[in-house]
Amino acid sequence: MGKLKIAVLDAGTLGDDLDLSPLTMGGVHELAVYKFTSADEIEARTRGIDVAVVNKLKMNAETLGDNPTLRLICVAATGYDNIDLNYCREKGIGAANVVGYSSNSVSQVTVAMALSLICRLDEYTDFVSNGSYSASGAANRLTPVYHEIAGLTWGIVGYGNIGRRVADAARALGCRVVYTRATPDSSPDCLPLDELCRVSDIISIHTPLTGATRGMISRERIASMKPSAIIVNVARGAVT
Repeated sequence: MGKLKIAVLDAGTLGDDLDLSPLTMGGVHELAVYKFTSADEIEARTRGIDVAVVNKLKMNAETLGDNPTLRLICVAATGYDNIDLNYCREKGIGAANVVGYSSNSVSQVTVAMALSLICRLDEYTDFVSNGSYSASGAANRLTPVYHEIAGLTWGIVGYGNIGRRVADAARALGCRVVYTRATPDSSPDCLPLDELCRVSDIISIHTPLTGATRGMISRERIASMKPSAIIVNVARGAVT
């Protein structure tokens, strides 16, 4: 394989506690680390580089230009919609993402967000922290109304690694779980998206952003949901 020149272009988005030195394989390869890189700097910083490691940067013809040395783009994430795969194929550049690296953390955040919304935690936290609870003279407050999660229907859009973990947590909390997936299965809980939107009390979204999923949670589908429905989108914003 020989010695590779590797550049990490947006290390600042990966956290300060991450050790990138293993990328050199004990000093075999040459590593350049940039905390942040603007779109205008990408072309210059990948000139003469074999491997570019990115997280959020858009890698395409406009930002990379005609780069004769780049052989691989590694996305330090699961989502790779910031990479122009057609451009990579045309230029013979490989592209790789990290499958499953965030399944536990994203499913944890999904459940936390859903519970925060269903329990109206922001409103009740404000009620206590701004002194209203003490000033009210009442020993309890029951508005805004919130409900127990047990017995509700949790709809999962995208039943991959993250979606299945969220489903396990939802079932443990007493929810009925329904889901939709690109390739439907025979389970009675696998529903068409339109039906899932109609019957769910909580909907969490875990799909990649593709041409098929862009805008899939449309205005019309939102209008078909229960007035009390909660949506947690931990996919890309453009899915909704």
